[in-house]
Amino acid sequence: MIDSAGVPAVRVHLIAEAAGVKVPAVYYFFGSKEGLIEAAQAERYSRSLLESTAEFLVQMDGISDAAGFREACRQSMVAYFSAAGAHRRLVRINALGSGYASPDLLTAINDAQSRANREFAHILKVAQDNGWIRAGVDTTALAAWFTGQLLGRTLIEIGPSDVDPDRWNEISIEAVFAVAFEPDDRA
Repeated sequence: MIDSAGVPAVRVHLIAEAAGVKVPAVYYFFGSKEGLIEAAQAERYSRSLLESTAEFLVQMDGISDAAGFREACRQSMVAYFSAAGAHRRLVRINALGSGYASPDLLTAINDAQSRANREFAHILKVAQDNGWIRAGVDTTALAAWFTGQLLGRTLIEIGPSDVDPDRWNEISIEAVFAVAFEPDDRA
């Protein structure tokens, strides 16, 4: 319901019906309609992270050298920044916005993001240990920064924009490569 029509469209009786339970069961497990929405937002955020991580792992499968790693990174970023990835980014922004008034939701989002950052940082650390990422780069910070970079694209997607999305992608990829790779390896 949130995906199709937003938070105001959430109807507890329709959710209970779809889940095959009675309305009181929903309130028993979530406490309130707001508790249900917070749980849904946390789940939406977590799923979007898991999907992104799974796609990155697919790109990394079989990589055996620095050139292959750079190309896989480039392809991953192109996919992440694509119009097809806009929904996933908007889900995250929507959940973050819902968390503004909910410390519990922000805690759940922070926990999910921290797990995703650690997983992504681990992948980056393996690449760094192989000499594919600059030795001085903090892979945990790089993972978190990249997520921020990814979410920043929503600023040109929320409505008509004067920014050329392909140029935004080029600049973003160039920025990530400037941070992650040695100057000779940025091609």
